[in-house]
Amino acid sequence: MLVHEIPTHLNSRDALLWGLTAAELVIVVMGLVSVYLVLMGWGLPWPPPLRPLVVGWTVAQTGALVLWRPYDRRIDAWAVLFVRFLLSPRRLIYRPIGGLRP
Repeated sequence: MLVHEIPTHLNSRDALLWGLTAAELVIVVMGLVSVYLVLMGWGLPWPPPLRPLVVGWTVAQTGALVLWRPYDRRIDAWAVLFVRFLLSPRRLIYRPIGGLRP
């Protein structure tokens, strides 16, 4: 009987398109849609002199979300960890399970 072992220790990402994972590709598409909406004047009516600034800001945010991975962790994962840190209690009070013993 042949046994096939699936390697799970490679620590590699599954790339879909241009070396981007599915989550990164969704972020790129959302950024492109946002840029398109700003350029076409949908949503908020941006004045024409401000549109290039808003487009540049959106492209910079999208690029940071997709390409910047400090300590091999995506920025959205860091955001979740930061919110979790903010919501966690700062002090712990020791309370034994069985109650205090005399």
